[in-house]
Amino acid sequence: MTYQKRNPAQAARTAVLFLSAAVILMTPTGCNDSEPQQAAAPAPVMPAPAPRIDPLDNLDMDPRVQFPESRTPQTKAFAQAVATLATAIATGDSDQMDAMLDPSARAVLEKLRASGSWSEQTAGVETVRVVAIEETEDVGKVALAIQDPAGAYALAWDAKNVGDQWLFTGLKLAEDNLIASRASEFDGLTLSEASLPELLPEPPPLPAADADDRSPNKKRAKKRSGSKRQRTGVPGRRNPLRPG
Repeated sequence: MTYQKRNPAQAARTAVLFLSAAVILMTPTGCNDSEPQQAAAPAPVMPAPAPRIDPLDNLDMDPRVQFPESRTPQTKAFAQAVATLATAIATGDSDQMDAMLDPSARAVLEKLRASGSWSEQTAGVETVRVVAIEETEDVGKVALAIQDPAGAYALAWDAKNVGDQWLFTGLKLAEDNLIASRASEFDGLTLSEASLPELLPEPPPLPAADADDRSPNKKRAKKRSGSKRQRTGVPGRRNPLRPG
């Protein structure tokens, strides 16, 4: 048998064929680059924040009650309690007022009703305006300016949440001479309580009178100078439903 000598071009083609076959044999089976990749998990959808409830929305109150947005309290419950208190004053509704008061203030209201003072003070009310308000946890304070044909005056109240019900009692303010021509003039009133006045110290005892110093005029002078000094209070109009 005679063999023909392959030329270099044929040898190169044969080498390429063997190399291609080796690459195919080394390629893992079952792997298909054309298969689609698994899609990434979608990002979690965050729930939309709950809409904020405005404490002054849809308050049940008399049209004569003014509740400015600048006096918005923290909770809807306290806002409605203040609106109900102001409505009781604007309408002269003593029964509604009675339900808003703590026992001590309720006893004072009974006296005002019996004397007719409640009807007199609420008969000509034109406006009841919230001029100052504070709320922390289950306690609060509020000042109401009440306007009638004679002018306007301000009254303040302490409030406490008792069993999901706000109860009020009168609060005597440090600024006690509170009279103006319009209710809005009291906007921003400071809710600081008046401190009780202190008794002045007793004067020192007078020396014993000599026998020669007993004329009627001198006796009267000594009597006046030796009298006790009286307690002084803060002048002005106070909350008629504040006990004491």
